[in-house]
Amino acid sequence: MLYLGYIFIIRGDNIDYRYNLNYDIIGKRIREARKAKKWTQSELAENLGLSVNTIARLETNNATMSLKTAIKLANILEIDINYLVSDFNSDSEKPLDMLINSLLNEFSAKDKELLIPILTAIREYKKSV
Repeated sequence: MLYLGYIFIIRGDNIDYRYNLNYDIIGKRIREARKAKKWTQSELAENLGLSVNTIARLETNNATMSLKTAIKLANILEIDINYLVSDFNSDSEKPLDMLINSLLNEFSAKDKELLIPILTAIREYKKSV
């Protein structure tokens, strides 16, 4: 049997994949990240080297993408690839935590020190409300 990067369990004649991609969630995250950068679909398409139609289809769960495209997309949109393809419930805090961690990884230790008073002020404010 050839291993292609999927973890799978064989049950009789069927193969149950341990991990699946939820393109509805992926599409929503692509759209949210694109809008956060204030880009049009056309601008994202140009940066990716894809057609506007392909971007629209990805955002609306009408197309799939290769791993290479997913990685390029995550890099261009400056989001964590795990956040992009994870199948956490969108109501969960886990994707938000992943996005915040992804952003924090871009900062130096000195830059992170600048965030401490800001986060502390937010925490103190929340306690007083």
